[in-house]
Amino acid sequence: MNKFKICPECGTKNPPDVSDCINCDCDLMSVEITDENLNAAKKVSAEKIPQNSLVKICSECGAKNPPNVRKCANCGEDISDILATADTAEKFKLKSLDGAITFDIDGEIIIGREHALKEYLAEKIFVSRRHCRFSVEGDEIFVEDLNSANSTYVNNKKIFGKTKIYSGDEIGVGGAVFNGTRQDKAAYFVVC
Repeated sequence: MNKFKICPECGTKNPPDVSDCINCDCDLMSVEITDENLNAAKKVSAEKIPQNSLVKICSECGAKNPPNVRKCANCGEDISDILATADTAEKFKLKSLDGAITFDIDGEIIIGREHALKEYLAEKIFVSRRHCRFSVEGDEIFVEDLNSANSTYVNNKKIFGKTKIYSGDEIGVGGAVFNGTRQDKAAYFVVC
């Protein structure tokens, strides 16, 4: 009977002596060697047991990766020594007040005219090229101004340093509200 390792990422049957998938280069060091009969029995039992989604979070860029990869899909950093953890972090969204864009934040992201949301922010000249950083830590979300020219505001208050924000907070990127009017060259978002 043939023995093999089944890649958890692409499902390819690999020879039992390989350490990386022959199809997708996924790390197979912790994958059990199996055969056709054992594989069929495990498949039935695995369907009955709900599995938590595991991820490896890149220490360089904060991107979430499948648990068996050796390099970050986002930045290419070696993450072979990072342990996979349950993906339990709450997901947050930024929604522009004009309704033009909704953006998911589930790790760390820098926004600005030359970073995330650059297409939306291209005409917002009060927004710096590298304006502010949003980061999710567990079930909390934070924003931090990155020494931008026109500052970052939470509920119309200028922030200094890393600031915890909450669902429903209004984030002014490059502008505040003056006399009830928002600046058209700045961007405004609400946290959802």
